[in-house]
Amino acid sequence: ASVAVAVAVLGAGFANQTEVKADNGRAIYERARERALQELGPVPRRLWLREYEKNQELTKKLTEFEEKLLQNDQLLSENTSKLNELKAEKAQVEEKLKEARLNYQDLAEVQTHIREKLEAEKAQVEEKLKEARLNYQDLAEVQTHIREKLEAEKAALETRKAELEKAL
Repeated sequence: ASVAVAVAVLGAGFANQTEVKADNGRAIYERARERALQELGPVPRRLWLREYEKNQELTKKLTEFEEKLLQNDQLLSENTSKLNELKAEKAQVEEKLKEARLNYQDLAEVQTHIREKLEAEKAQVEEKLKEARLNYQDLAEVQTHIREKLEAEKAALETRKAELEKAL
């Protein structure tokens, strides 16, 4: 197990070799490698290669996961931006809906006011019409009464005239 750990450390050193500074880093790496090899003694080449390949594969997977993580971070950023846009749009729609409700309420109040006013005017017109009908009936009765009176007076005058003509 300690051999595998040492080989993994060496493999990691190889994988990260590009990150080590040129001269100074190389010397430190070489010394650490030599010490590890001396402590372990001779390591079979197959074991070393297998651990090195495993390390390379893990390094490749790590790189892939880092790329996926970067993509996911970008998607998260985009989705957060879209979510914020949608929240802003929702707020605007809610504000417009609130205004529309207020406008509808205002229109309903105006409509109710107009309806009440029209009903009051209709009642007044109906009352005036009723009064006019009564006045018409009264006028018709008065006219009939006057006619009857005139006819009675006319008849009385004709009778008087006939009497006066006889007397003459």
